[in-house]
Amino acid sequence: MVTQNDVMFKHNTGFDEMRINECSSSGDIGNPQLPVKVLSFVLPYNFTVTGVVINSIVQEKLSENFYIFPAQPPRRLDGSEEPPFVEPNSAIYGSSAPYPNKTVEIINDVYTHGYHVVTVAIYPVVYHPANREIYLRDISFTINYNNSFDSRLSIPFEKQSLSRAELGKQFVKSMVKNMGDVENLS
Repeated sequence: MVTQNDVMFKHNTGFDEMRINECSSSGDIGNPQLPVKVLSFVLPYNFTVTGVVINSIVQEKLSENFYIFPAQPPRRLDGSEEPPFVEPNSAIYGSSAPYPNKTVEIINDVYTHGYHVVTVAIYPVVYHPANREIYLRDISFTINYNNSFDSRLSIPFEKQSLSRAELGKQFVKSMVKNMGDVENLS
């Protein structure tokens, strides 16, 4: 669970920039820039992902009010001029609807090094822009899958040496949250 101790704020040109360790930032330009946690999981190889189910959400409101910094265009690393500041999207910042309107979503479903890896984006923060309230969320979810695999999507296994297979296994272990399952699914 994300707690208030995990959250850091920095004041930036009249806005509050929010950071949480081990999270990246949402990136819809002009919309509130909020933390997003991206996690990958290894799943059985010949199974099809059918979706994500939210099991529970526990929210905790932060006691202060915040004016969240709007996401900006990426900066080029070649030393060229910084893109102009993008003002907050008035449709979002003036709304009483919570932002973002998603909790967990599948962002990638791939086969790599002989393993089936699914990546999800988890949104541990929800912002109510009109009243500037922030809620931290502890989200429990399940990735659903079944064994009705479409063999046309299968990637044929290539022959590989034991050392190459071990390197692939170590790579997949380094990228997934459920690294103990890599042994069982190889």
